[in-house]
Amino acid sequence: MKVNFSLIKFSIFLFFICFPMISFGANVSFDADTALQFNPNVMPQILVVSSSTCDNLTLDGTNLNVLIPDGSSFQLKNNDRSLIKLMPSNGSVELVLNVATSSQEYVSGYIVKWQASSTASNASVAFEVGVSKANTCYQVNVEGSYFGSYQSNSSGIVSFTYNGGFSTKTFTIEEDVSAPSSFSLTSPANGSSITDKTPTFSWNASSDSDFSHYQFYLDGTLEKDNLTQNSYTPSSNLSCGDHSWYVKAVDKSGNTTQSETFSFKINCGGAILPMFLKQTHKQTPKQKEKPSEIVPSTTTEVEKIKSKIIASQKQVLVLLQKLYLELLKRYLDLLRAKLS
Repeated sequence: MKVNFSLIKFSIFLFFICFPMISFGANVSFDADTALQFNPNVMPQILVVSSSTCDNLTLDGTNLNVLIPDGSSFQLKNNDRSLIKLMPSNGSVELVLNVATSSQEYVSGYIVKWQASSTASNASVAFEVGVSKANTCYQVNVEGSYFGSYQSNSSGIVSFTYNGGFSTKTFTIEEDVSAPSSFSLTSPANGSSITDKTPTFSWNASSDSDFSHYQFYLDGTLEKDNLTQNSYTPSSNLSCGDHSWYVKAVDKSGNTTQSETFSFKINCGGAILPMFLKQTHKQTPKQKEKPSEIVPSTTTEVEKIKSKIIASQKQVLVLLQKLYLELLKRYLDLLRAKLS
């Protein structure tokens, strides 16, 4: 039997005063907004929205049980806003509100905790829940575990669908204000000096139930956004000299956690020669010859001596250059092997 609720909506409050419980079965269709009276010390009067349908509705001062048939919808509101709307599919779903004096189901005029159950194992239900802030991320938990984060629309409604398997499930909703966990930078190390102009920056991963991405900052400026891995390599060479870097972890609600700041230096002056090469490369200062050590007898002998000295100097310079180049080559090979 289908009951038209518009004919009896005005008698519900009187019915509640005279009897401890209201109970309706059959196929109940609400053709007009209809008032339901909970315990006024806990929850003010709320309304069943016009066009709502249920197969069973039971109400006492603190408890509301509503069985909503497959393919129908059931919605509650107060005078100025929607509270909750359910739209089941693949089976009927029962809504349970237990608004006891000590409970937290109804906070600041909004429903923040409810139960839903179904005997159909593959049933799903689309929820629309009124919240206090528009265009804000809210976290939905099922049985105390994170289910998802959703942004409210401009009217302050959060929409989501649950199809994770049914028995009796407890749902809660709250504004998502939890930032991602703290994390640390790893490389390049703080205070390090490097020669690579495109170093790979890496850091330990941050964790969050609704983690979204990382932001990489170089020298105080956002260098790269929307990083999903905990590393980044610049596509072009960095300038020589001092640099600083840090990373922000961002969740789907826009909450952020910033790492510490590391500094490093890029050396661009070439390889630094080891001390023994520097010493080898130094030329021995020429010593002044004593006049008594060279006593040329004729001008021709003087020219011959000069020629021999110049030739000897050139040979020494050639030998030193070869030695320097050979030692430099060996050092660079060792340096390359170490860097690789």
